[in-house]
Amino acid sequence: LDRDLIDLLERYYLFEHAHFYGHSSKDDNTGNYFFASDVTKDKLTHYVAYKLQKQFDIKGFKRIYFNLQFNGMSGAWHKDDGHKTYMLMITKTLKKDSGCFEVKVGSEIKSFPFERNKLIIFESNLFHRGLAPLEPGQPRMTLAFKTI
Repeated sequence: LDRDLIDLLERYYLFEHAHFYGHSSKDDNTGNYFFASDVTKDKLTHYVAYKLQKQFDIKGFKRIYFNLQFNGMSGAWHKDDGHKTYMLMITKTLKKDSGCFEVKVGSEIKSFPFERNKLIIFESNLFHRGLAPLEPGQPRMTLAFKTI
């Protein structure tokens, strides 16, 4: 996305859109808790979804939401619903080894550094998790699009 749009998304989701503490990666709530908000019906999010649909020929979305983590709020290994997940990193690029995104592919764990405006596409049935930032007070936000 262009710089103005990613700046707008960061400010809008962090400071103008409600987000709720208590989300967990696992249904049994045994993982760490972090903030989340469903933005499936949000108009600004619809614009980003439209851009993804055009670029990747996506048929539709089951759900769209953002996750917000701070130091100590790492996610647990889990699978998503839907066909594929398109995950956009929204907030500022983090230091090396901070806030990485991990996906298990067979016996291998692929690690992706948290870089602002990076889009990661993966099959929803793969185990994955988002690690918390190491820096205190630094937000780590991703926008997840679950496809049909």
